[in-house]
Amino acid sequence: ALNGILPVINNSPNPVNITVGNPGAVATVTIDGNGGAYRGFFIPTGNVTIQNMNFQNMTAKGGNGGDGISGGGGGMGAGAAIYAPQSFLNGSNPSVTLINVSINNSSAVGGNGGSYFSLAATGNEGGGGGGGFGGDGGSIATTGITGGGGGGGFGGNGGNVTLSADDPVGGGGGGGGLGSRASIGTLTNLGDGGSDQSLGLDGNGYGLAITAGSGGGGYSGGINAGGGGGGGASGDPGFFGGGGGGSSGSDGMQGQGAIPPLPHSAVPSAGSGGDGCGGGGGGIVVTSITNGVDGQAANGGYGGGGGGGAGAGAYDVDYTVQGGSGGLGGGGGGGGVNLSGSTPADGGNSLGGGGGAGGGPSNGSNASGGTDLGNLGGGSGGNGANTYGSGFGGGGGGGGSCLGGAIFVDSNLNFTLQAMPGVPTVFNTANDTAQAGTHGTGAPGGLDGFDGSALGNSIFLRSGASLTLLAQDAADLLTLGPQVDFTDDTVFGAGGTNVFVKGNGTVVYNGTADYQGTVKIDNANFKVNGQIDQAPVFVCRNSSFSSQRGILSGIGILSGAVFANSGTISPDAGGTLTLGGLSLNAADPINNTLCSLVHIDIRSGGTSLVAVTGAASLAGTLEINLDPAANHA
Repeated sequence: ALNGILPVINNSPNPVNITVGNPGAVATVTIDGNGGAYRGFFIPTGNVTIQNMNFQNMTAKGGNGGDGISGGGGGMGAGAAIYAPQSFLNGSNPSVTLINVSINNSSAVGGNGGSYFSLAATGNEGGGGGGGFGGDGGSIATTGITGGGGGGGFGGNGGNVTLSADDPVGGGGGGGGLGSRASIGTLTNLGDGGSDQSLGLDGNGYGLAITAGSGGGGYSGGINAGGGGGGGASGDPGFFGGGGGGSSGSDGMQGQGAIPPLPHSAVPSAGSGGDGCGGGGGGIVVTSITNGVDGQAANGGYGGGGGGGAGAGAYDVDYTVQGGSGGLGGGGGGGGVNLSGSTPADGGNSLGGGGGAGGGPSNGSNASGGTDLGNLGGGSGGNGANTYGSGFGGGGGGGGSCLGGAIFVDSNLNFTLQAMPGVPTVFNTANDTAQAGTHGTGAPGGLDGFDGSALGNSIFLRSGASLTLLAQDAADLLTLGPQVDFTDDTVFGAGGTNVFVKGNGTVVYNGTADYQGTVKIDNANFKVNGQIDQAPVFVCRNSSFSSQRGILSGIGILSGAVFANSGTISPDAGGTLTLGGLSLNAADPINNTLCSLVHIDIRSGGTSLVAVTGAASLAGTLEINLDPAANHA
């Protein structure tokens, strides 16, 4: 059983071939998530094969958004056993293959949106930080004019805000870093961002000696992809800086002045986070000689939440107290307080899957809640009140989405399930679930956020990704268990994914999938005994691989249209294969295309049937195999 997040597989910028698991044909390695405390492998680069392995009790939990004058958005939960990002730190474009693997009793859980906090608020407090990949966003733990909470990271929590402008020091919370989330024994490498009066903690960069940003005023960030430094500075009264970003993040600065020196030239007081890390919370803006630094929070990197905006902003439209955006999988940071009516205080967005943050309270207008810009189902944040001060506040944060209880495949990547040569091979996902993050509660005058979306208990494909089911040789057999399903992000307005069934062997599908991408069978026999809804299915022959036709067989249901391009439709003997539509083609010798073939068995025990519920376009050849023992009377 695990006692910490597993190392990121291969942080090298050079892709390598890696095999994880034992040789042979028997699964002898089991990775247990310790009762759902930890997620499985995060694979950013290389050609990685995982074989003969069981995953169980894994959980990919998005971090919760922090509480404040407005709530931070929850982080995305995705891929409890295996998550493949398109790019992360030094790596990009991984290729992952599973052979004889099972994933059981595992869950993707979206982080909950942060809420208007329960303290006796003055109406000048900062926004909560957005949740990250496991790390919670920082919250506001005091009253008065404060900075914003830090965004959560890959395991590391964002820094809280514990001091206000009434204290000698204060500022924004640091962004969380790559942390272990260890819970037993000596707790090291946690990667938490510093509060406004503490240092950021060291993280675990798995060989990467990355230093995080320091807070505006001097609290340093951790090393090894650790959390960012807090925004305050011990011994430097009146320096209310922004928090530093985690892991390769930038330093925070002090916000001051009422009018920026040049139009549209103000910069955030908080430091942005690198991949896997949250952005710092905005610093308190003081009125003095201007330096062009405002109370805006900083953005998180991939998997990092945005920081929360500062509680009070300068009186100019070119200054902002907006929440920072979360990276892909990170929630946005809550908006700060618009005292002037002209200082934008919108909640931070998410680049995908995280919840948008609540907008802050404003003088005469409603600051908007953040949204999911990446079409991955994160809930939107609520708008803030159009009045500020005691008794009013911002919107609640949106809940994070949960996508793929077992496996998440990022955009334009290929993920392969493969049969062992000559050995019947099973891939199974049993009792895996996806649970969306819930919304945060808005303040009086503000609106609640929205819940995130839950999609795909088993395998989730992001736009442009593909899943390959491979039975290479004629004797190879790959069986997918009854709870294996695959889905994509079409429902969110993206899509463009594919499932490829390849090889000269047989792939058996026994599950139920509501899939709106495309299924393409090349040469293999795809035996569907379960159900695949909506997807168009193309049955083809790749003549450069072999002369064998692709075959669609079984006794299942495919509710989309089926196109038999040089392929065969062959229901199992005595059973019915149900199709939503069927298009059969004549031969085209010029383009080396065979005619479509429908194969029917007539036996004493019954006749195989093809049932078409929609339109049918018939051509090609009907082949009937008549059993001599059949009764023709």
